[in-house]
Amino acid sequence: RIGDSFFAHKKLKKGEKASGALLKVYDNPPLALLDFVKEITDRHGFYSQAIDIFESERGYLVNEMQCIFGQSDPYQMLVDEKFGRYFFNENNWVFEKGDFAKNECYNLRLEFVLNKFNR
Repeated sequence: RIGDSFFAHKKLKKGEKASGALLKVYDNPPLALLDFVKEITDRHGFYSQAIDIFESERGYLVNEMQCIFGQSDPYQMLVDEKFGRYFFNENNWVFEKGDFAKNECYNLRLEFVLNKFNR
């Protein structure tokens, strides 16, 4: 999550580990996953946050949270092979096509902070 933008990708394992492998699948994420991330980040006021999540029989489990994170691809999300992001509007998740990962997403971070102070 960066501001009101939500991104997701699935890490793939290399051997027994997914961490550090830089192997990813860009699919349309389950909306329940976006709900899970939104609920956590809204509750705690985390608006620049990467969350590594495991799926289990009991549901989603948080493995790690980072407020400073980079990107290894020129985009943060692909849905149907289109760059974009999700945002929450009128109780619905909406996918918006576009390149929101410019400057490793620092444009989004700066836009969020400027909008927060210019209210």
